[in-house]
Amino acid sequence: MNSIELERLYFQRSKHSQYQVLSPFVLSELCLAAVPPSVKRYEAERFDAVARHTCFEGKSVLDIGGNTGYFTFESLAAGAESVVFVEGNGAHTDFVGGCAKLMGLRDRVKLFSEYYDPGSLGSFAEIGFLLNVLHHNGEDYGDAKDSDACLLRAENALALLSDRCERLVFQIGYNWKGSVDYPLFNNGTKTNVIDWLCEAVKGRWIVQHVLIAVSTSSGGIEYRPVDSDNIERDDRLGEFLNRPLFILDRC
Repeated sequence: MNSIELERLYFQRSKHSQYQVLSPFVLSELCLAAVPPSVKRYEAERFDAVARHTCFEGKSVLDIGGNTGYFTFESLAAGAESVVFVEGNGAHTDFVGGCAKLMGLRDRVKLFSEYYDPGSLGSFAEIGFLLNVLHHNGEDYGDAKDSDACLLRAENALALLSDRCERLVFQIGYNWKGSVDYPLFNNGTKTNVIDWLCEAVKGRWIVQHVLIAVSTSSGGIEYRPVDSDNIERDDRLGEFLNRPLFILDRC
């Protein structure tokens, strides 16, 4: 596989194609163009925030719903020993596998081209990423029939993952299937999401860090610890940046 074939895989149309930016680690190693995603999702800002609180050196990582591998490759760049990459889109999985092979990292990336079932994979990881996946139960995967069922299945998935990871980086959207017609949280506030998660993971996970996206004086975005100012919903930022970013440690 060469760079031209990798670009073909990256551009292969699907619901979540061009969803992530490409990892700088990949861009620096391969002759691939830096392609802007369909919507900006601040991967670098989120990873940087996690890395401020998490040591990746020598660690094993589980990347669930890994898309085109941003968090997989940035984890490796930060010193992770290995990554289990799980992604239901076959073209995305082939893309990540092709990148890893050309970069000489194929033996450190284990690929699963399937939608993640936390009860089926036996892999254990010290650090897990589960970012903006669970609100798609009943759409991209799973059998949730309504928003209440989606949250129940999210709670069950988080419980099962406590047997798979020491630390979990987690985000969830405000709406089932990403549709404003199916809100998951009554008032659509950050407090709603935080309160739900704290209750959902009780006895399984400890919420170590709650990080909130804020606008910086330079016009950028930075994820900072939750406080009395940034806890308020800021609709100027849009729904995605109002999603809290959580770091959980297993009890």
